[in-house]
Amino acid sequence: MQTTLITGALIRDGEDILLVEQQAPHDPVSNWALPGGRVEKGAFFHDAMLRVVREETGLIVQKIGQIIYACQIIDRENECQLIAMIHEVTAWEGQLEINDPDSFILTAKFMPHDEAIECVGSGLDFAPMRDPIVAYL
Repeated sequence: MQTTLITGALIRDGEDILLVEQQAPHDPVSNWALPGGRVEKGAFFHDAMLRVVREETGLIVQKIGQIIYACQIIDRENECQLIAMIHEVTAWEGQLEINDPDSFILTAKFMPHDEAIECVGSGLDFAPMRDPIVAYL
């Protein structure tokens, strides 16, 4: 069974939450999510999260906090699984600037708490990734 590892970050600026608007080539519309992406083979979750945050937002993570959630999703039909671990970032520096090598990220911005919940809750199509974030926020 093939395993895909995903990492992500919850980054706040005061009460505002950082979200990225993303759209892969196969996505009919864009959606809002926390910055995150795949953990490359042989990499640690923390190192991958630092890289993904820098690529998708331009921010440099200085301190990683607690795990917000971890989940495992098994797709028996396609014989694969997804393991995701999302951390809170407690210190960061820099300015928002997208440098996504895949060109999936359209924009990154800090949103008020309620707006961020609405954007993720109504736009992120994948319930195992959407629901824990919305519940935590």
